[in-house]
Amino acid sequence: MKNIQRIGLSLFFGLTTFFLSKAQVSINTDNSSPDASAILDLKSSSKGMLAPRMSTSQRTMIASPATGLLVYDTDTQSFWFRNSSAWEELPSPKTAFVFSTGTSTSANDYIGEGTSSSIFLRNSIVIPFNCELTSITLSVRGAIGTYTATVWKANGSLPLLPATTALTVTNTTGSAYSVGTGSILVSQGDLISVRISSGNVDGATVSISYK
Repeated sequence: MKNIQRIGLSLFFGLTTFFLSKAQVSINTDNSSPDASAILDLKSSSKGMLAPRMSTSQRTMIASPATGLLVYDTDTQSFWFRNSSAWEELPSPKTAFVFSTGTSTSANDYIGEGTSSSIFLRNSIVIPFNCELTSITLSVRGAIGTYTATVWKANGSLPLLPATTALTVTNTTGSAYSVGTGSILVSQGDLISVRISSGNVDGATVSISYK
């Protein structure tokens, strides 16, 4: 019995030493060796790798998160990784669409050509690829008041219809800048435009990010 225990311990420590010396792990069903460049090599044709899942508040409360840490945020339904100083969403939103006018606008005008027509093509831009519009910013100048910039959308043909993303900015100093929230799924070939709710604005700029 003692001899069997000695043999078992010898095999255990021998295998442990073998795996530690290789410093690599391969998890698969075909007994293949890990790639030489990988410390961990996962292989499957029917299963995926499940990252830690948590809420935004749980993610932001992780103590001293290491650079490169990766989690799935169940509130934003997206992956987040930790860079050298902050959490960053994957993929990072990109600013792609900008509407701007330097002339006065009337209530419910579309930013661009300055008209309230929902079939005026020059107020719209064509979406070049399928994506999600994830945020909107608005800056106005030359007026005091409350202004709402709303994204309008057309599925490939006019007229435009109101979408779901809106931004409200309260202007008390003659200039203002604010960030809105919401998201809109758009497809290649869709048209979008931005309508501002109040008039008497000497200039306005709207930028929209996508991911």
